Amino acid sequence: MGKIFSQFGSYLLHPIKTVRRLLLSGPVGLGSFIIIIYLALMIAANIIAAPDAWHSKPFDQINILALQMLALGFAIIIIVSIVHLSADFLGGAGRGISLFYLQLAAMLPFILSKLSAILFLSIFQHYLVHQVILVICLLWFAVLTTANVKELYRFTWIKAFSTLLIPAILVLLLAVILATGIHSTASDRWFQELIRGFLHAPLTDQV
Repeated sequence: MGKIFSQFGSYLLHPIKTVRRLLLSGPVGLGSFIIIIYLALMIAANIIAAPDAWHSKPFDQINILALQMLALGFAIIIIVSIVHLSADFLGGAGRGISLFYLQLAAMLPFILSKLSAILFLSIFQHYLVHQVILVICLLWFAVLTTANVKELYRFTWIKAFSTLLIPAILVLLLAVILATGIHSTASDRWFQELIRGFLHAPLTDQV
């Protein structure tokens, strides 16, 4: 446990050296430790933010929390898969499972942002302070992710940054194309008539 705590601080201050050590010793311990702390803080933040709801409808809140955790896990897997494919396309030789655990460790800044949410949103209600901390944590996460890619796939800083930038641009372009297509389709008269007919169609018994 003491070794994990020392890695915890080292990853904050010296991410490159820590990632190199993790790749030799294995990133499973630190990554698992950080995600467990984050999930515990997520539970605490939900309870503090809505104590009445937890008291009156605890099972509903548990279901909401479970869905949030499931969405978080799904998002991490999707991001790791896309980044790994991008790195492989650029000639990297790292393993996807290693990147997965390194990215769990890279969630360390979000522990601080979750603590900030508990303190400055639920207790002291200083929204601006929390927003500043959140932006810093997001930038910090980006730096740690880039460091993970650089060391795992043995890239330069520029190539590691390109590994993250390429899928980000592709996702942005896809989102723009989809948004344009949806807006164009929604403006077509036949589509409007179709929706209007569906919404106002009378209910009939099926034989």
